[in-house]
This record gives sequence, C-alpha cells and structure tokens, in this order.
Amino acid sequence: MIRVGAKELRDLQDGMLDTVQREPVTIERNGRPVAVLYSYEEARAIEQTKLEWLKAKCARSDKAISQGRYDSFNQGVIDQIKSEGRKAFSYDL
Repeated sequence: MIRVGAKELRDLQDGMLDTVQREPVTIERNGRPVAVLYSYEEARAIEQTKLEWLKAKCARSDKAISQGRYDSFNQGVIDQIKSEGRKAFSYDL
C-alpha cells in the first residue's frame, strides 16, 4: 500500500485517481495514518462483504432464537454487539 502525507496529497491529486485504481493509498498526517483512498470497485466489495457478514450474523441469531437461545436486549448485549462489530471489521493497514 502506498503511503502519502496530507500535504503531498494536495500536490499529487491529479495522479492520485489513477493510483487508487491500482492499489489503496494511505493518507498520513504528521506521520500517522488518518485515511485510506481506494477505488470505487474496492468500496463496493467492502460494503458487500460487510452486508454478507451482517446477513450471516442475523441468520445465526434467527437460528439461536428459534432454538430458544437468546439474551434479553439490554445494555450489556448492546455493548457486546458494538464490541464484536468493531472486531469483525477492524484490521491493521
């Protein structure tokens, strides 16, 4: 993955669209990654993967509920869902 500083991005924006069609570009500010640019096709693939993950999770939940296995929807369950969701979609670039 290419890494580019925010100032460099301002100077390179003309060629950047061509570059992100080939590979993701990490934008850095003060040497720390703050964003990633990638192609529209990659964005669609990511969103499709997230949707498939959500559908699979819902199917497993539906099955558990039909078998009588479920927890009441309380703050603890909400926190667990949030935590698991972040883990499922977090990755180190």
